[in-house]
Amino acid sequence: NNSWFLKTRRHPMVAVLLTCTLAGGASAASIDLTFKAITAEVSVNGAPPVKTDLAVRLVVNAGKLVTGGGYAGSDRYLNLTGFFSSMQLGFSNVEAVTPLDVHIGAPAATPPFQNSTVLLVSGDVVNGIFSVGDIGRWNRISSLGPLRGPATASAPLKVSLKNGSTLSITTLESERTFGNASFQATLVPEGSGDIRPTQNLVVDGHLRKLREKELILQTGDNRLVHIRLLAKTKFRDLQGAPVRDSLLRPGNQLSVTVDPDDPETALIVVVIPKRDQPGT
Repeated sequence: NNSWFLKTRRHPMVAVLLTCTLAGGASAASIDLTFKAITAEVSVNGAPPVKTDLAVRLVVNAGKLVTGGGYAGSDRYLNLTGFFSSMQLGFSNVEAVTPLDVHIGAPAATPPFQNSTVLLVSGDVVNGIFSVGDIGRWNRISSLGPLRGPATASAPLKVSLKNGSTLSITTLESERTFGNASFQATLVPEGSGDIRPTQNLVVDGHLRKLREKELILQTGDNRLVHIRLLAKTKFRDLQGAPVRDSLLRPGNQLSVTVDPDDPETALIVVVIPKRDQPGT
């Protein structure tokens, strides 16, 4: 009985179908699935919920997929370990004890849910985003995103972390207008090995200095990270549209996807506008 899911905290939620095929050889690769929220609503250790940034990274083998095994026929990546980060709350890549699933798609939705929904799941509680249209053409074995969409939740999702903290995520967004949460899938090619917390695929922080072939990022724990820029490095906004690097200024909040084989090299730099940053 899935009727519990049809009444969410802020949005009615229905299931969608992801129409794509699994190409041969995918089981040898890994995929880094990332949920990011600029203004999540999170309670830490039972304290009142606060509006904060939140990133949830889940590493899976591409073959660890149950097609049709998720909510209403969704693709289901099951029993994943998550790594949680929040600049504002002061922790980075803290491993979760609570197993998590990710459900992508489901068969019985009407627009705007059709072919557009990604859910973070713990037990019977879901917390995710929908209306991310490009998810419908993801082939499961390539990189995708970040895809931005509005948030939905059936109830607060509780996660215990290895540092002893307990997070209760009310939703990936804390207030209207909805649309600041995003989902990203990054393919890690065969032979790259498992992604560990020390091998960050995404580095978040504020721009300190931008040079022709380098940017310097100040992370939430006040480290200065030097990241190499190449001709192929792409600058994007939250919707994936190109951004001119000449428009960047010190203090801009950035989310930098780095090369898993060369973590000092930027592949994609996502510029987060000030209105979408925590506390604004």
